[in-house]
Amino acid sequence: MKGGGQAMFSARNRFCGQVESVQKGEAMGLVTVKMGQFHLGAAITREAIDEMGLKQGDQVTAVVKATEVMFDEVNKLLSSTLRGPRKCPLFL
Repeated sequence: MKGGGQAMFSARNRFCGQVESVQKGEAMGLVTVKMGQFHLGAAITREAIDEMGLKQGDQVTAVVKATEVMFDEVNKLLSSTLRGPRKCPLFL
């Protein structure tokens, strides 16, 4: 946080992990974080990536604030939609 202050968040869903990849585009980028056996991908601004200096191997905490979460019962919906079962990384 700029100015050295402590950040306060109302979001309670926090996941610690290691940056697996950073893909930068013109205005946006995709950061993928590995948390144990799970992967979390988030589209964030390129400016945020650059300000934080995010790179592969960095230890980060993903803070998730969502108004909606949907579940697929044992990949039934995704399997038929995506033509077969697959690993499902989480993208926000």
